[in-house]
Amino acid sequence: MKEPEVFCFHRISDEVSPAYQPIPPKTFDKIISYLSKKYFIVPINDISSKNTTNKPKAVITFDDAYYDFYEYALPILDKYKIPSVQHVITSCANDGKTFWTQRLNKIIDSYFFHKKNIRIPDLNIELSVKSYRETQMSSLKLYYLLLDNPNRSLFIENIAKNAPDVVEDTKMMNWDNIKDCMKYNVLFGSHTHTHQNLSVLNEVDLHNEIGLSVGSIRSKIGNCVSLAFPNGYYSVDTIKVALDYNVPFLFTTEKEHLIPNVNANIITRYSLYHTEWWKNYIRLRFLI
Repeated sequence: MKEPEVFCFHRISDEVSPAYQPIPPKTFDKIISYLSKKYFIVPINDISSKNTTNKPKAVITFDDAYYDFYEYALPILDKYKIPSVQHVITSCANDGKTFWTQRLNKIIDSYFFHKKNIRIPDLNIELSVKSYRETQMSSLKLYYLLLDNPNRSLFIENIAKNAPDVVEDTKMMNWDNIKDCMKYNVLFGSHTHTHQNLSVLNEVDLHNEIGLSVGSIRSKIGNCVSLAFPNGYYSVDTIKVALDYNVPFLFTTEKEHLIPNVNANIITRYSLYHTEWWKNYIRLRFLI
């Protein structure tokens, strides 16, 4: 029998964000309509249960727990009676502040709207953001430059200080929003505490990122069904620590496992992110 497909989404919004463009709600509606016709969509807990239809199984997941999930995605999921899993960055749910990658995206957007190059003398770089393409490439370049930089927060705030506008945080779901989502067949998992690169953390820091997040979710809503590795990155130590917390499902976004033959059930997800329906359709039709 064919393995279930697991799909991954992030932001659903009409907001214009060249650095990291969300899927518009109308496009998301078409995606969910298509998936509901083609697949038997099940809660993650039923991923291994017997299939009662001729349709292949699928699971719908989200990462980051943006407020726009609550605002735009949830009504569409409820419209089609589709179960889903949302992965929470628990520091964001606690204090409402945006995690570092989304903070960086919003800062880059500010430069784009004013057609101002991003200059970082300490890294000896200047990035152009005149077009959508340039902005996306600049965003990726900054992400990789800062991913494991110990002075990342300082660099980000210096870029923000020189931005043409005051950059506000992207709204994230709080615990009240999360509890409300549970009424609509949404289960919740961890996306760590502060969205770090788990593949480079030592064991103590892994326990802080994973254990604190899983524990917070369990204490707030009673159950943490999964752990999604930020950006798909993980290590052998990541798996060891994750298993210490008895999280049933571990998710990556990598097409192939980074560590072959690891003794854990690591599930690969298929990311959807295009703003236009036809591009998503082609990807879904041929799973490319």
